[in-house]
Amino acid sequence: MTWRIDYYWEVVLLLKKVLLTIGTILIGTSVLADCTRSPDRVSILIGSEHVNASKEFTELNPGVFLSWDCNNIMLTAGIYENSLGDPSPSALVSYEIYEYQDFSLSAFAGISYFPETDGLDLEYSSHYVPLVGLQTNYKNIFMQFIPGVENQFDMLITAGLRFELN
Repeated sequence: MTWRIDYYWEVVLLLKKVLLTIGTILIGTSVLADCTRSPDRVSILIGSEHVNASKEFTELNPGVFLSWDCNNIMLTAGIYENSLGDPSPSALVSYEIYEYQDFSLSAFAGISYFPETDGLDLEYSSHYVPLVGLQTNYKNIFMQFIPGVENQFDMLITAGLRFELN
């Protein structure tokens, strides 16, 4: 893992800001009632696959995320090594669409911070990358399906393990 230490404090401060923003939004809502306790789940991101990629990406993406079940939504925050090899804090909100026995399907939206975006040919000049997609869960395994970036890859598929904490 080649995370650059010069980004460490920038990443830590950004993660704090993201968590404080989510907390501020939830204050005074019924969602907050279920979200003030300890996390319900920890997820370990293992890697990704950039489907039909036009260039090489880092596809071993270790990361750790904590999730809180809050009524009908789930809040998730964590940090991982992004596909360009840099640490990226991330925050997501997800909503479960379907559940049957050990399988579930959720839609999610969120944001991830990329310290360097030179490796992505984005049509905007921000270090904040929006994340929108679907997540499937089967027992302790999760997979996410995120639409690709035009002219770079068709779809991003991530996978990892998740464990209940309560």
